[in-house]
Amino acid sequence: MKKAAKPIFVILSALIVLAAPVQAFLPCVSAAETAACVRVVEDGVAFYRRADDSPDSIVFYLFKSYYLTVYDSAHPDFYRTRYGDGENGLPSIVGYVKKNQVMPIDSAPAQLYPQYTAVLASDSSLLPTPDGSSAPVFFFRGESFELLGTYPSGEQTLYYVYGEQEQCFGYFEQSRLELPELELHPIPLPVVVPPDPPPGDGDGQNGGGDNNGGKILDDKMQIILIVAILVPALVIVYMMFRPARKVQRDYSRYYD
Repeated sequence: MKKAAKPIFVILSALIVLAAPVQAFLPCVSAAETAACVRVVEDGVAFYRRADDSPDSIVFYLFKSYYLTVYDSAHPDFYRTRYGDGENGLPSIVGYVKKNQVMPIDSAPAQLYPQYTAVLASDSSLLPTPDGSSAPVFFFRGESFELLGTYPSGEQTLYYVYGEQEQCFGYFEQSRLELPELELHPIPLPVVVPPDPPPGDGDGQNGGGDNNGGKILDDKMQIILIVAILVPALVIVYMMFRPARKVQRDYSRYYD
């Protein structure tokens, strides 16, 4: 019994040792994301008050090419971020952006946030909410506000602003503001080259638009690779430690 247990123990030990190199061929996901900030590299990126993308969670849409500081990346779909630093008339507000709409950056540049100042072109009412459901606040022509982002409302565009002197946030109609030139961040945006479409008619059958076939193929290749490594190893271990065959010899002729 003890002799039989020794080969089994050796085989199990070999399997444990061989499992380590096999893991190198399997996909892995980082346990933590270490982005210091994220960059807005496309239009239409919303800044949310909560970690959900419902319309009532949208505060405004961010200016393209600028950055946000990352507070927390634990949520699977959203970064918890900070917009603004509380300096130069810019507030510091916390909200969420969708991970698939921004680019994570390991090291933050010297300038993160836009610095756009607009002036009221006429006496106007500041809307606390974009739908005008809350009582507006009246301001006089010539007062200045920091632009934080935009908010489409029907056929017009609202600007989400911050008034440093009054310590207030809200929305102004674009026609009420004398806008500065909205320049991009001095660091050029990355150039994204779209991949060449695979051959086929795009229906997912002949290498077209559906990527599920490629994923299934990758999974099959991983299984084949694991089997190709483990089976020969088991055969080798078995050959090394298999019990010796007893040979029956006929000695009767010596005693005739």
